[in-house]
Amino acid sequence: MFLIGHGLLQKKGIRMATMKRDRNRVRLRGAARAATRRVFGLTVMVVVFLTVCVLAGCVDASVDPSRISARVVSAGVYSLREGSPDFVESRTNISCEVGLLFGVGYALEVAGGASGVLPVQFKWIHPAIPVEGSSRVGTETEGGVSNPVMERGRVQLLGRSLWSIDSANDQVPGIYRFEIRTVGDNQILLSHDFDIGGC
Repeated sequence: MFLIGHGLLQKKGIRMATMKRDRNRVRLRGAARAATRRVFGLTVMVVVFLTVCVLAGCVDASVDPSRISARVVSAGVYSLREGSPDFVESRTNISCEVGLLFGVGYALEVAGGASGVLPVQFKWIHPAIPVEGSSRVGTETEGGVSNPVMERGRVQLLGRSLWSIDSANDQVPGIYRFEIRTVGDNQILLSHDFDIGGC
């Protein structure tokens, strides 16, 4: 009798546990649906905002690449001071030391002062360097976030792209070239070379 009672209790417990799991699945599905609706709603709001902003003239959709120019503001060795890179000296011959930071400060300008998305990309072209966590090697690395936005009323967009020699694996001699290119036709707007030696 005890076994039968225990068996009934156990079956009842299983049914109760199954019902609780089913309710939790429904709650999870409901929460997932709600999260999806929030993300979808947020996406729609962002698209609507950007469309209204473009129509209202807050920012142009995209700047004609032929109107964009780029120039070097500073190029050479940088150091980190209080977590921020500081320009130290101008040079193109760079010693191959772990911890060394070098690169280019640049200015992007648009003829006529238009605002909007600048269809440009930033690249470092370099000797073959092992890709971290892989058996492959790479000769081109992203040098910044593509398609920056020039806000209305700004004359130029300032930025910098820095290369860091972090470890012995990064100590590869050769020419390291920073380029700013237009998206699509890959027209080079700016190119600056550094000669890394002494590795």
